[in-house]
Amino acid sequence: MNSRPLVSILVATRNRQPYAAALVKDIMRWADPRLEVVVEDNSDEEGLGELLGADLSHRQVRYRYNGQPISSIDNFNNTIAQSSGEFVCLVGDDDGVMPGIVDVAEWARSHDVDCVTWNIRQEYIWPRTDTGGEIRPGTLSYPSYDGGHRYADPEECRRGLAERGGTRYLELPFPRLYHGLVRRSLLEGALTETGHYLGGLSPDIYAAVVLNQLARGTLYFDYPLTLPGVCQASTTASEGKRATTSTNVRDAPHFRSRQWYRFSERIPPVYCVDAIWADSAVAAMTAMGMAREIAALDIDTLCAYIVRNHPGLRKTVCEWHRRQSPAGSAGHTTRKLVAAYLGAPLRTDLVRVRHKLVKHLRRGQMQTVANMSDISAARAHLAQHLEAAGLGIRKVLMAMTPR
Repeated sequence: MNSRPLVSILVATRNRQPYAAALVKDIMRWADPRLEVVVEDNSDEEGLGELLGADLSHRQVRYRYNGQPISSIDNFNNTIAQSSGEFVCLVGDDDGVMPGIVDVAEWARSHDVDCVTWNIRQEYIWPRTDTGGEIRPGTLSYPSYDGGHRYADPEECRRGLAERGGTRYLELPFPRLYHGLVRRSLLEGALTETGHYLGGLSPDIYAAVVLNQLARGTLYFDYPLTLPGVCQASTTASEGKRATTSTNVRDAPHFRSRQWYRFSERIPPVYCVDAIWADSAVAAMTAMGMAREIAALDIDTLCAYIVRNHPGLRKTVCEWHRRQSPAGSAGHTTRKLVAAYLGAPLRTDLVRVRHKLVKHLRRGQMQTVANMSDISAARAHLAQHLEAAGLGIRKVLMAMTPR
C-alpha cells in the first residue's frame, strides 16, 4: 500500500485453517484498497499459508505464522500489533465481513466517532456432519434491519455492568473490538496506560470495559457489517454441546500458556462464562485504575447468574459466597442470592421469554436461507438482500446524524 490503511480486519486463528482461508479469500474478492487483512496464525502446522496461496503475495494481506505455545490473549495482542489501520475490527476465523465496513469507518473518521457497533443477530452455520454421518448444508439466518442508529452512554454501560456483577455485557451498548470498529489510537492509549492492548482471560469484555473508558463516542446502528459464523470446530458449537463448566476455574482453556495469571479473589473461582467475563471485567478495571467501579460490582447478582445458568456449580458458589459473607450462614447466602435473582437475572429471563414470544409470533422477521455452501455465498446473499431492501450502505450513512 502507498498509504496507511483505513481499516484493518484482524484474524487471530488456531487450527481452523480451511475457515480462515475462506474468510481471507472472500474479503479479497471485494477488497477495498483502503483495507488490509491481518492474520496471526498460532496453529500446530503451517497449512494455512498453503491454503492462502496467491493471496499471500497481495499487499493487502499480512500473514504471520507463530508455532510457539502462546495464550489466545497473546495471539490477539500479536494480531493488533501487526496491524496498521486507522480503525481495526476483530473477527473470528469462521466469520465473514461485509464490504460496507470501510465506508462506515470513513464516516466515523469524518464525524469524530471512535467506536462503531452493529447488529450481530445474523449468523452463518457452516456445513457440518451430524452424529449419524450425514452432511448438513450451510444455512444463513438474518433479521429485519432498519438502518437506524443511536449513540451509547458510557455511564449506562458502567452502571449496568455493576448491576450485573461484571457479566452480561452484551446486554449493554458497550463498544466492541470483536465484531466492532475501533479507532486504533484508543488501543495505543490502552497499551501506553496498561502495558498491553488486551488482558484478562476474555478479550471481548476486557476490550469493552477499556474502550468504554477511552472512547469519545460509540455509535450503534441496526445494520450488518460482519457475519458471525459457527463451524463444527468453533467454541460456540462445541460448548453448546458439552455445556462445559467446572468447579475449578483452572480447568478453563483460557489458562493455556497463561498459568501465571491470577484470577480475581472477588469472583467465584469456577469455570463458566459468567465467572470468566466478570474476572476479565475486573482485570480491565484494575488496569484502568477503576477502583470505584470494582467496588460497585454486585457479586450477589453474579452468583445468582451462575447458579441460575449452571446448577452443577450451585454448591461450590454458595459455599464460596458464604465464606465471603460476614453473616457466614447458609440461610443468609440463600436469601441474598434469591433477592439478587429478582433483580437483573430475572429481567434477563423475562427479556429472553419476550424475545422467544416475539420470534414465535413474528416468524417472518427472521429469514433463513438453506444450502449456503460457504461464507462467501452467505455474505453475497446478505449483501444482495440489503440492496433489494433499499438499505445500501451509502443510503444508510446519508440518513445518519452526527453526535
